[in-house]
Amino acid sequence: MNNFRFHLNKKWSCILKCTKTVTQKTLPILAFAVVFPFIATAQNWINYTYSNGLVSNGVTSIAIDAQSNKWFGTTYGVSEFDGTNWTTYLPHTYVNTIIVDAQNNEWFGTATGLAKFDGVNWTFYGPGSPGYFVGNCVWAVALDAQGNVWIGTNLGIGKFDGTSWTTYLYRQNVTSLVIDTQGKIWVGFGISGDGVQVFDGTKWGGYTIDNGLAYNYVYSIAVDAQNNKWFGTFSGVSKFDGVSLTTYLANTRINAIAVDAQNNKWFGTNKGVTKFDGTNWTSYTKTDGLPSDSIYAIAIDTRGNKWFGFGLYGYGAEEFNENGVTSVKEAVNENSPKDFSLFQNYPNPFNPSTTISFSLPRSGFATLKIYDLMGREVTTIISEELQTGTYSRQWNATNMSSGIYFYRLQAGSFIATKKLLLLK
Repeated sequence: MNNFRFHLNKKWSCILKCTKTVTQKTLPILAFAVVFPFIATAQNWINYTYSNGLVSNGVTSIAIDAQSNKWFGTTYGVSEFDGTNWTTYLPHTYVNTIIVDAQNNEWFGTATGLAKFDGVNWTFYGPGSPGYFVGNCVWAVALDAQGNVWIGTNLGIGKFDGTSWTTYLYRQNVTSLVIDTQGKIWVGFGISGDGVQVFDGTKWGGYTIDNGLAYNYVYSIAVDAQNNKWFGTFSGVSKFDGVSLTTYLANTRINAIAVDAQNNKWFGTNKGVTKFDGTNWTSYTKTDGLPSDSIYAIAIDTRGNKWFGFGLYGYGAEEFNENGVTSVKEAVNENSPKDFSLFQNYPNPFNPSTTISFSLPRSGFATLKIYDLMGREVTTIISEELQTGTYSRQWNATNMSSGIYFYRLQAGSFIATKKLLLLK
């Protein structure tokens, strides 16, 4: 049995910080899938499904981060796509919405609460968190200029300033929430049929079918470059210019709205995707290349590619560009790791399983072993020849006692060791 000594730092903090007790079911699991799309860069439509790397074909929300990684919220977890690799988080979790803040943190509204991911640490908020008195089902998330987080839930609106929660519209079912350039909070009620409410920080106002709104069931809201508000409803989209409401696309359910860099509006509907440039309307349907005419999520990346999700209809995600998609990376050698890396295990703390990932810039014999606090070898996870690439391996510690352990990667002259914590 191999032994070696560790020198422990007096201060050691967990990677995962939760505001409530988190069970194994709620902890994310990290997994990698490397895919090489067989496409031409001039192709207008590209479909991604479970067979490519999506955790589920039921894509309910899409967001794009500062590195142009795509985040897909699904009926069964979250998938991150960097153009080549897929990574899965929050397995078995129904994800309603995703946003990315100015610090490139991802916020996830789920069926069981709110989750934040900063690239390393996860934080969870929900029933049982101090001061959290809104619903567990988070339909919408928005961030204001002061960094406050606003969430729309099945039991009202919650505002989180980083320390405490404030509740508004308690017991109302809020399905969409957007903050405009003046800091006003716009709220849509897609289930209760209460139209739109707006909050200026002091008082509330409202719009319904009685004063010009297309329909009282509001599923999506967007703000364009002129600070016009667009309300997607069960039967049409209403534009509010600050004075009056104008309705378009009557008798069409508007599930999602996005605004591109040219201020064109894109509407995900039950009849396909529709683009409005301020004068002309252009529609795309199954006959043009969509796998389904029911669109529930839209995001637009920096290259002008549009990403569509089809919700419970289960067609995965579709990437589209009128001039040809240009963002998909082809499989070339420069995608291989350039350095040896041993990543922090995830989740951490864990019970009973955790995933350890590492990168090898060149082929060779590698070992990955687990040691206890006394330096005694507990198990060998890997001991074999490996090719260049990034690997992910799981350690199941069902038969181990709670406590601090260490994992050690050796590949040639490279040796790295990290700590992990088993909590039962």
